[in-house]
Amino acid sequence: MAPAVESARTNEVNAVAPLLDRLHMSGIDPETCAMDKGYDNTRVYGDCDERGVVPIVPLRNTRDVKVGNHLPPFCKHGSWRFAGADHKRNACKWRCPTGECKPASVDQGRPAAPAHPARDAALEGPVPRTGLS
Repeated sequence: MAPAVESARTNEVNAVAPLLDRLHMSGIDPETCAMDKGYDNTRVYGDCDERGVVPIVPLRNTRDVKVGNHLPPFCKHGSWRFAGADHKRNACKWRCPTGECKPASVDQGRPAAPAHPARDAALEGPVPRTGLS
């Protein structure tokens, strides 16, 4: 549809925006764009978002993915379901499986830290001054 040939040294991330622009100029406006793991990059996501295209990209095995920060929020009722995108906040909307919990009552893929009296007592009170005015 809009072929481009590059050398192996060219970063494939730089090809997404020009390819989508050439498709648009040809009268083709895709809703989604499926790419391999090499395109899991903030620039690719931004280029797709600017053009109204939803990227479908497998996540690279980064530290955040390994600890589960990529997972949807959850509560006592289970994992939340995707409920659309909020483009003004540049964030996803999520919904409790039963509809009982409010979005503020969950954290992104992680349960709240358990109470720890010794640690919490050390954090209470005024912040110590460093000697700088």
